[in-house]
Amino acid sequence: MNPPNTGRAGKSFGRFQLILEMARGGMATLYLARLMGPEQFEKLLVIKRIHEHLAQDDSFIQMFLDEARIAAQIQHPNVATVFDLGQHEGVFFLAMEYVHGQNLAEIVKSASRRPGVMHWSHAARMVADAAAGLHAAHEAKGADGRRLGIVHRDVSPQNILVSYDGHVKVVDFGIAFAAERLTHTAAGTVKGKVAYMSPEQVCMEPLERRSDIFSLGIVLFEAICRKRLFKEKIEAATILRVRDANVPPPRTLNPEIPVGLERVTLKALAKRPQDRFSTAGELEAAIEEVLHATGHPVGHRQIAPVLESLFHDVKRLKDQQIRTALEDSEVDFPMHAVGMGANPSSSFTEMPVSTVLQRPGNAWRWRLLLLGGVVVVTAAVVYFVLRSSRGPATERGRTGAASPAPMVAVRASPREGPGVAPLPSRDAAAMARSAGSMGDSSRLHARQVTLRISIRPRVARAVVRFRGLRYWGSDFRIQVPRTDQPEIVEIQAPGYRAVKEELRLSRDVHRTVTLGRLRSRPRMRSGTMRPTMKSAADLAKELPK
Repeated sequence: MNPPNTGRAGKSFGRFQLILEMARGGMATLYLARLMGPEQFEKLLVIKRIHEHLAQDDSFIQMFLDEARIAAQIQHPNVATVFDLGQHEGVFFLAMEYVHGQNLAEIVKSASRRPGVMHWSHAARMVADAAAGLHAAHEAKGADGRRLGIVHRDVSPQNILVSYDGHVKVVDFGIAFAAERLTHTAAGTVKGKVAYMSPEQVCMEPLERRSDIFSLGIVLFEAICRKRLFKEKIEAATILRVRDANVPPPRTLNPEIPVGLERVTLKALAKRPQDRFSTAGELEAAIEEVLHATGHPVGHRQIAPVLESLFHDVKRLKDQQIRTALEDSEVDFPMHAVGMGANPSSSFTEMPVSTVLQRPGNAWRWRLLLLGGVVVVTAAVVYFVLRSSRGPATERGRTGAASPAPMVAVRASPREGPGVAPLPSRDAAAMARSAGSMGDSSRLHARQVTLRISIRPRVARAVVRFRGLRYWGSDFRIQVPRTDQPEIVEIQAPGYRAVKEELRLSRDVHRTVTLGRLRSRPRMRSGTMRPTMKSAADLAKELPK
């Protein structure tokens, strides 16, 4: 039975209301949904809805149902809970716990851009909690009391979620199994995220829990060193690096890492399974011991401020979208969400590896192929750079002066924060189109204001920094949500003084900013004044005629 019509947003989907479309992948679409009950009972959760074309594949559906039942039997605080498995209008779906936060891949990437925000102990804490969740899955038992023998097979930073209050959840158990067996694996073919596989997984050997421990060791290495371990541009090269499992000592990349944590990491990444930790619980205990021995007993209360610092604007954006979707009575279908960072399904690749792995002597062929690819790409880049550099010069020669460059938005550099594109960068018309036949779009206009900044003189190389993004040009215009909170806009240009403006975007704002030139000052050296540099015209006058 559908929930009663409350006049609020959401498309009915069985017992649920779909609020926001979070992400869409090759196998499923993720929705933020609301479960409603009597006495104003409400609960937010995630609906993973399988695509309709897969509903006709009986073998896939059977595997999906079997593995979803297994995932529902894993009960642990560090594993995202599966609440329901069902079918609506011929489409199968999973109802799962909604984790309001970021995945570990996004956290490590953002922390790499802002050194000093996340300590190695914070990364170790999150991996230790993920190990606790994996251990619970490995130890899970069925109704008959026998161990189910679950192996995740897709342990990666994308499948480790961290809530904004610092709690860690491992996700995608059932769908990882189903995705791996969706198509019968041909001889000499491996499927999965090869950069996070174990050596035995790329060699297509039987897998047990210690394969997941190796994958989690890769996650730990990359989180504390801020560097990819096995990833290469060509997948064949990545497979060879995983197979060889040559791991550099983490302290050579980050000297701040304690010796104890380096030992733990290298043991988890041992090439032979028997040389690794026997269980994920042992890995968790070893990390805990290092944290306490070094005086860093980090918990979720210490993780929460890190995420607040790294994703303050992103969290505000998510909160705003959820509030808008829940309160908007005119929207009767799920709106497309921006920046939710959801992972709709495991990102699998299919790579023939029989010729790569059968004989070690073939490795040099792939290395030559990699080298040749690098040479070709480099030559192409040089060609296009030289070609593009001639175009603007020719144009300036014809016109006599370069015209002002239009305002173009680019992502912030690694020194400038997470660089998340704000929701208002989509104008109201585009939002109305993405929402479908929404009807009257005046409500979207009412929630937005226009921010415009005109820069004088019209310096083509002026840069406007706003909400973690950089905008190039002399005319900055963007639509943003209406807010009474102060916003900071910074304008910079070579040879001009930087300007900071504090704005309140409770209504449309148009500012004209005039930049003042910087005056060059003579440099002092050893208490003496350097002679002032002469201009080209003065030097020309002094030349003998």
